[in-house]
Amino acid sequence: MKKKFLRFNQLALGLLLLLMADFTVNAQVINTQGFEGTQYLPTGWTALSTFNFWTRKSTNFTFPTCTPHTGSATTRFNSHTAGADTTQTIISPAIDYSARGSSDAPFSFWIYRDAALATNYDSLQIFFNTSPSLAGAVQLGTIARSALIAIPDTHSVSGWHQYTYLAPQGNTSSSNYFLLKGTSKQGNSMYIDDVSWTSFPNLCDGTQSSGNVSSLLNTICNGSGSTTLNIAGQTTGLDGLSLQWQSTNDTTTTWNNVGTGAVTLTTGTIATTTYYRVIAGCTYAAGADTSTISTIVVSSNPTPQLISIPAQPVFCNGAAIPTTVSVSGAISYVWSPATGLDVTTGETVLASPTTSTPYTVIGTDLVGCQGSLTVNVFVSAAPTFTMSATPAIICEGDSTRIRASVQGGGGGGGGSSYLWAGGQTTSNFYDHPFSDAVYYCTVTNTAGCSKTDSISAVVLPAMVSGFDFSSNGTTYTFTNTSIGDTASLWIFGDGNGSFVRNPTYTFNDTGATTVQLISTGPCGNDTITQTITVLLPNNISLLSGNAISIQPNPTQGLLTLSFPASAQNCTLDLYTPLGQCLKHTIYTTQTGQMFSEQIDLGHMPSGMYILKLESGNQTFIRRVVKH
Repeated sequence: MKKKFLRFNQLALGLLLLLMADFTVNAQVINTQGFEGTQYLPTGWTALSTFNFWTRKSTNFTFPTCTPHTGSATTRFNSHTAGADTTQTIISPAIDYSARGSSDAPFSFWIYRDAALATNYDSLQIFFNTSPSLAGAVQLGTIARSALIAIPDTHSVSGWHQYTYLAPQGNTSSSNYFLLKGTSKQGNSMYIDDVSWTSFPNLCDGTQSSGNVSSLLNTICNGSGSTTLNIAGQTTGLDGLSLQWQSTNDTTTTWNNVGTGAVTLTTGTIATTTYYRVIAGCTYAAGADTSTISTIVVSSNPTPQLISIPAQPVFCNGAAIPTTVSVSGAISYVWSPATGLDVTTGETVLASPTTSTPYTVIGTDLVGCQGSLTVNVFVSAAPTFTMSATPAIICEGDSTRIRASVQGGGGGGGGSSYLWAGGQTTSNFYDHPFSDAVYYCTVTNTAGCSKTDSISAVVLPAMVSGFDFSSNGTTYTFTNTSIGDTASLWIFGDGNGSFVRNPTYTFNDTGATTVQLISTGPCGNDTITQTITVLLPNNISLLSGNAISIQPNPTQGLLTLSFPASAQNCTLDLYTPLGQCLKHTIYTTQTGQMFSEQIDLGHMPSGMYILKLESGNQTFIRRVVKH
């Protein structure tokens, strides 16, 4: 049976576009889909999943047995074999309600409802939405597959039944959708046929404009050739518009149709002067508009051969100065597009596009012959590289390796070249700086884009030891004047030492002794030795060494001190070699009598100690050793 519905996007037989004194009927277009075409889903239709439960059927109409409502094909939701509660949704094409106003917008279809398996609630749900999605959709109704189930009504026998649903009022956008969601309860399948819906597009009314026709080339040289024509300024956005291209070799004779619909036309090869125009028509109203005529002159003169200098221009991304591009071979030039150019006419332009751009240059000679050239301006990134000094901190007299390391080919095709501030042209070199230095390198890739960066090297001074000192009797304060040191070791002539940078030390004996300083730093170590003479203060005299008895020395613990007292009191101090006082005792003595006292060193660690005895104006200093 032949379909009785007009095809998709055709004017319905009852199209109403009436403007009368008493009432207005909005422009309506009735659209249909009978699934007769072999493409499934049909153009404009979509599905919410990739499952094939919705299919086109043109044979084997079973479960239930039926035939299409009209024509030879239908669409089917296979609820018979799909698992229980399986669903899939198909969606109508976008429906334009721009000129709907308050008119009803129906959506109709035929569904085959069979009178079997009444306990299986296979169903079809109908939704409306302004996007092709169930999210936020409005449910308009539900139809049970079984004719015996009263959803929405019942029928005693199997057959085709039509159902119509209206889009909600207030929807007047250009994108609206009806959604058909099938749900399986493992009964029979559901067949749908002859879907129709009403759209309300803005229609043309016969006052449309055809715009103006322009040509890429107005003169074709060498006796033959082709060009491309374009329309600009024509009426758009209305339903029912049509464009008809026409050409002729003589505007006083017949115009020939040469192309429809497109806003561009390629002429094909022409060997004589030819005229072109466009006629804009309207399907829904009388009246057409004819464009201006574009004349394409065919000349026997040769086509200008344009040359670009440079042939492959490059603009370095981010550069402050645009790249200069010049052409020759004609007397006037027009460049397009204008994006990234300082001007669009003339033989020379300054180009600074943000992305690589092909520019078309049309050159015209004295007789009007035109030649075209595509100039590709390549946008290149500056080289990407890192700088290093290895090592970055060196000692005076040592060398460091200065290097520029290009990454990822350097940008712009790689093949980078190098120029250092010192004149070097390799990617790396060794240097022997005598002070802190900064190295600058300019890297240029094959595209001609450059970038300059720098790296610093720190030079540490050579290690030189030195010290000064001052004294107060046998106590000396040492000042470290070393250069480049980070650690110090002092060795005093009596065998004691210190790691303090500026120590204070009291010598046990007078006379000449040596003081040695070993300084250590990142650039090695250095040693200096000085000889000093240790003297007592002028107001201090030594007790007679023969009158002092310290037994035993070395000792395991107890030490007996005996001496003739020269005053009523005496003071005894016990020091570590670094001058720390461990014991301070004042004794009562009788002038001229022998004084004897035991000193217990048993709790002291093994080592050397300094014993200092003061009696009246006399002082005695002696080293004692504890084993």
